[in-house]
Amino acid sequence: LNRIPHNWIIWGVIGANAVVFTLWGMSETEMKNRRPQFQQWMLNNFTVSWQNLSAGRFWTVITSAFSQMDFMHALFNGLTFYWMAPATLSALGGARFTYLYLSGALRALACSGATLYFNPHIASLGASGAVYSIIATFACMFPRTTFYLFGIAPLPAWAFVGGILAWDGYNAWQVSQRTATPPGGSKTNYIGHVGGVLTGIAYYLLR
Repeated sequence: LNRIPHNWIIWGVIGANAVVFTLWGMSETEMKNRRPQFQQWMLNNFTVSWQNLSAGRFWTVITSAFSQMDFMHALFNGLTFYWMAPATLSALGGARFTYLYLSGALRALACSGATLYFNPHIASLGASGAVYSIIATFACMFPRTTFYLFGIAPLPAWAFVGGILAWDGYNAWQVSQRTATPPGGSKTNYIGHVGGVLTGIAYYLLR
């Protein structure tokens, strides 16, 4: 991995996410045409759920790291990854960068473990946790780098990630209190986001 050109790794991750996102869109079209088989195949192979793990589909722990369904969610993740991944990859090297990406997804899923266990019909996608681990590590290494939130408000990287952690932590707490759907009926895995951010921070502190 350390010998692979950095651009290959970055565009490989973005491309894998784009392909899986496109497949989810195709599965939605199939559902509207009353052909649910393709979407069921996607659920069986690109999400982590207690049903999948019980059935021995352990590869979903990896494939879910490139899986996301919502367009705005995918766009935000893709843009922030594109901005922050090159510097993080240059600092870590290909092997450690890949490890960080996948471990972010795994730890995000681990944080979601209780929800998945007690709600066996819920399926989790791990791309956000993976991307958030990269974002958090970048913010720890380059905390004063300025980004423009929504293209307008200047924000240092540390405040950007701190805001993500506070927002997702609050919403995760709200969901735990309601023990049902997130605020507004959102399907966002807030606790998974927290797991991804904490993975990135922990990786920086330990490494």
